[in-house]
Amino acid sequence: MYILLTELETTSFTSCKIQGLKTDELASLEKKFTDLNLLNSKQEHFFEVDVQAIHVLNILCGDDYNYRITSQSMAMEKTDIGGRTIQVQKLVWTLGKQGM
Repeated sequence: MYILLTELETTSFTSCKIQGLKTDELASLEKKFTDLNLLNSKQEHFFEVDVQAIHVLNILCGDDYNYRITSQSMAMEKTDIGGRTIQVQKLVWTLGKQGM
């Protein structure tokens, strides 16, 4: 089983999206982030939390979840919003379940 973790970063915000988690893992992760007072939301196809990806990776790669990073990629995008050009850095990690 593989999941995707995407970090979106600009000069004004950082956010992470997680896709592919099992329902029980998603509920556990949502509780963990809520307990840490981190803004998070569950969408139809992904879970989002306003925190740097390193914190999410540390949790997912810990003993509670046992995921391991299998690949990483990065892209820079320029987006025009309200007459301003914003540069967005996207980092994407693919994680696999250890022991499978």
